[in-house]
Amino acid sequence: MIWNMLEYFKRTEAWGDPDRMDIMLLFLMEKIRGHLPPGHWVKIHKGFATRGHSPQSQHYVGKAVDFHVVGCSLRVADSHIMRYLHNTGMIELVGVGIYPQWKDPGFHLDTRGERASWAKLDGKYVAYPLGLEYAEKHQL
Repeated sequence: MIWNMLEYFKRTEAWGDPDRMDIMLLFLMEKIRGHLPPGHWVKIHKGFATRGHSPQSQHYVGKAVDFHVVGCSLRVADSHIMRYLHNTGMIELVGVGIYPQWKDPGFHLDTRGERASWAKLDGKYVAYPLGLEYAEKHQL
């Protein structure tokens, strides 16, 4: 099915229940991965979930994924991901969270259908319109 159409991701990764993942999210992740510099790849932390997130989490409907980019810093990954989302207009249709405190600092991405962005910095959730660099520069 859909998994045969993806070049960079397999259903055996940490998607939770891979058959409940949103097709638009999978194709978006595929495009983002394709726009990363050579030698970088995406490690999936969690896709579909039944618990462990906020009550309205997009993970519960298969429209969210947590991941990190292997082979580059969080700042570089953030730059590539945000540039792709802005250049394609997808930034208006997704939720993006950045988590520098994770063991493997990374991102949340969801296909909620409207723009949302946040960072978790110093234990607090804050809005961030342009990415990690903006949030740190403005001490959010």
